[in-house]
Amino acid sequence: MMSWSLTYIKAGNRDVSGETLRNLALEECENVRRRIAERPSLPLEMLELLSHDPSSEVRSAVAANPETPQKLLLRLALDPSADVRFSMAENHHLPRAILDVLDTDENAYVKWRAHVTLDDFRGS
Repeated sequence: MMSWSLTYIKAGNRDVSGETLRNLALEECENVRRRIAERPSLPLEMLELLSHDPSSEVRSAVAANPETPQKLLLRLALDPSADVRFSMAENHHLPRAILDVLDTDENAYVKWRAHVTLDDFRGS
């Protein structure tokens, strides 16, 4: 069995096959799954799978991935974890429509952060 650190390194390798990626996305170690979610050009099926991960860190990584489609971002903007929503609210690369949703969040910290991010857009 491979140590989690070697598996983590493998998860970041650009030349890993799709089958290996799918297997790594089911890895017990949260850090490995998060590393997969951070990969640029991750296929939509993998983003969808990882967007349901029990770890808020993994779901936050899916939300930060530039390949994540807006439909999936909208679902994550309604995630039960305020940590996921807060990490999204501070992401200046999110579509404005998603930040507008977060700007009406029930959690005061998420709402404040989204407002600050939107203010940065207005000030640019």
